[in-house]
Amino acid sequence: MKKRGFTLLEVVISIAIFLLTIIPAMEFNRKMLETYRKYSAIENGIKNIEILEKQIRSKGYKKLNEYIGEYHYELLEDSFSVEGSGILNGLNFLFLGRKGDRILVKIERIKNISTVEEKSVLSLKIEYRTKYKNFKVMRLISELEEYYE
Repeated sequence: MKKRGFTLLEVVISIAIFLLTIIPAMEFNRKMLETYRKYSAIENGIKNIEILEKQIRSKGYKKLNEYIGEYHYELLEDSFSVEGSGILNGLNFLFLGRKGDRILVKIERIKNISTVEEKSVLSLKIEYRTKYKNFKVMRLISELEEYYE
């Protein structure tokens, strides 16, 4: 009677063929996940700088005029809010800010700009540096845009 089973050589060859097909597929999957993680972080950075800019602008010209200067912030841990003093104190991110992200806010008065009513104009510059990309926003804010309560 003949034995009907696999020999050791057949098993080793089948495992080798399996590994030759599965390892590249796993590496491809790892690269795709890494790319998605980077893309997601960049997209979150864009949303975070947009929400910071809107929150700062919503304070209005009069309040921003009190904060003329340059402010540096660094996130010491993953957080949804900015800690520290100055214009960003207590502002919130839309997405989780990562440890090591840096934020630079610069508010300055613009001179030699003539407007219809000769109003003062402020320049708001925000730079948000993440692990993967740097984002920059610049806006001009005038007394004409002041929000009235």
